[in-house]
Amino acid sequence: MQNMNGRSFYDTHEVEKLTTIYNRMIRLRINDTLKEFKLSESNFFYVLLVCESPGISQDKLIQNIYRDHSVVTRAISKLIKNGWIEKKMSDVDKRQTELYPTAKAINNYQVIFDKVTAVNDESVAVLSEGETEQFKLLLEKVIQAGIERERLSGKKISELF
Repeated sequence: MQNMNGRSFYDTHEVEKLTTIYNRMIRLRINDTLKEFKLSESNFFYVLLVCESPGISQDKLIQNIYRDHSVVTRAISKLIKNGWIEKKMSDVDKRQTELYPTAKAINNYQVIFDKVTAVNDESVAVLSEGETEQFKLLLEKVIQAGIERERLSGKKISELF
C-alpha cells in the first residue's frame, strides 16, 4: 500500500530499517561473545562504564546513556545480584547511591572490553578507515540533533524517538 505521495512505508523508512538491522546484528554477536560471562548486549556496558567510573551515581549513568530509568534500575539490580556491581550510599549525599565494580568486574573488564571491541571492529570491517570515521561522524551528527531536539522540547530523548 502506498500513501498519497505514492511512497510506501518501506521507502520512507529505509534508514530506520537499516539501522535496526545493523544494531540487531551487533547485539546478536555481542550476546554470543559474552555468553561465558552471562552478560548480554543489554547489560555489559553498565559493567564497563562502572569499571571506568567507579562511584558513578545511577542518575549520572542514566544521563550518559539515554536509557529509561526503569530499564537501568532493572539491569543494575540484576548485575548486583550476579556479582558484577555493588551499590553503596554516597558519603556526600545520603539520598544518593553510587555504583562500584566488584572484583569480578575488575578482573574481567579487559577481556570483556576486548571482546566487545572485536565485535564492533568486525561490524565495520568492510569499510575503509575513512568510511568508518565518516560513518561514526554521521551517527554522531544524527544523535546530536536528537539531543538538541530533546533540549529544545523539554522531552526525554526516549520520548522523541
